[in-house]
Amino acid sequence: MNPDNYSSNGQEPFHAPNSPYFSAKNRDSMTRAALTLGILSISTALFTGIGGIIFGGLGILMALLSHGKAPMKSSARTGILLSVIGIIAGLFITIFTLTAIISSYQINTDQFTQPISSDFTSDFI
Repeated sequence: MNPDNYSSNGQEPFHAPNSPYFSAKNRDSMTRAALTLGILSISTALFTGIGGIIFGGLGILMALLSHGKAPMKSSARTGILLSVIGIIAGLFITIFTLTAIISSYQINTDQFTQPISSDFTSDFI
């Protein structure tokens, strides 16, 4: 067992995308993950805006990490595009939802400025 390739417990250590140990298989996996997260960001943005923002951010991160020193693959670019669309849709849905919630809970101040009717007070006397 070569100590340069394995850690003390026998497992392969984590290698950064720019290291020579970062294989094409890892790049393909991260590219597929970026594309999947981009699709997931759009689909969750339609139901919960926050999900689109989170999955979109992760999709962009995976796409940027997937290429290392090599040129970016077209599926990684597609993952970035879908993730950006998911983030924009998520922001729009979140802002729309918060605006709708805030405007539905506006207090009608007219009910506090009306005088108390005499019928109401005569019931207690």
